[in-house]
Amino acid sequence: MTTTLELENIKCGGCANTLMKALHSYKELKDASVDPASGLVRFTHPDDFRLAGLKRKLHNLGYPVKGSVKGLEKAAVAAVSYASCAIGKISS
Repeated sequence: MTTTLELENIKCGGCANTLMKALHSYKELKDASVDPASGLVRFTHPDDFRLAGLKRKLHNLGYPVKGSVKGLEKAAVAAVSYASCAIGKISS
């Protein structure tokens, strides 16, 4: 099964690098890709794969599913994404 998620706060290749590392930490995911221009993350997984855990991990990195956070939480998550982006740039 192929899933596409539209995420918030993806700004550049550093963000994409951080997200790819997160996706590759799940052995069940295949053919993962991140498009910083559109904010889309796409991957293939088994039908019984639980997306909730992956979405939580992406949220904790500062990249929540688009529209899933609002207000102060949105600002806090955006701040976390800057740190994740910087780490992604350094480790690329």
